[in-house]
Amino acid sequence: MNPKPSDFAGRVPIPLDRKKRIELDILEFFDAFCKAHSLPYFLVYGTLLGAVRHQGFIPWDDDIDIGMLRPDYERFVSLFSQSAPGPYVIASGDTDPAYPVNFLKIHDPRTVVFEPTRRYSYSGVFIDIFPVDAIPEDPKRRMRLIRLLEILKKVKSEKCGRLQTHPSRLKALVIAIRYVLLHLVPMSLPRWLADEAIRRAAKHADGQWLGILTSTDPLVSEFFPRSWFESSTLLPFEHLRLPAFSGYERYLEAIYGDYMTPPPPEKRVFFHGVSYFK
Repeated sequence: MNPKPSDFAGRVPIPLDRKKRIELDILEFFDAFCKAHSLPYFLVYGTLLGAVRHQGFIPWDDDIDIGMLRPDYERFVSLFSQSAPGPYVIASGDTDPAYPVNFLKIHDPRTVVFEPTRRYSYSGVFIDIFPVDAIPEDPKRRMRLIRLLEILKKVKSEKCGRLQTHPSRLKALVIAIRYVLLHLVPMSLPRWLADEAIRRAAKHADGQWLGILTSTDPLVSEFFPRSWFESSTLLPFEHLRLPAFSGYERYLEAIYGDYMTPPPPEKRVFFHGVSYFK
């Protein structure tokens, strides 16, 4: 479905502070579910940075990102699907053929999302759950995997986007042909190819290195020793206390550098081009 602004007539926009409250409700629900089923998880990306530097959300951001080792991730999907513990639901390739990424979202179906530059729509305010996979220790095999995943990521991104124009007629024609050809391919194919590449790579790994290979961000800095994930500690996040893996400080330094120093005020901006309604 390609939603239009008129589809949301009569709905009330959700302001940022209310969206964060809904995300926290989902996160609290997720945390309770994982505790009840002895499922380990940990904060990643900006959520982890927010917990360390701000004891909650980064003030100018609103994402919640969670990581789970692949076996725990797959067990979570199975248990959640079997029990269907409302009010929240999973969004993934299994629930929506047009779903473009290889990680899942837990969203609130009582809300809706509008993305004007996308050709798909999954319903609701959400949190992201990323699988953490074993990766090859051989640098050459690792780089081949990265190149393939980045190509597949670009294919999925172009399938989601709208047809672009170009001042050069020749280039505009090439873009149009590529656009048509890409849209003849179902989204499930590049998504399946990415999953298969990650599974095959794990077979050639000795288990000593882990990474988030499904991220929409560049993957070059996504590899970390398994020893960083062997234990966890609790960090404050708003009114909650949530798990972080033991090597979280080295992880943050690897990704963000001097992570305790906030960016200058002019860079403290956040806009995904997404609107939420209830």
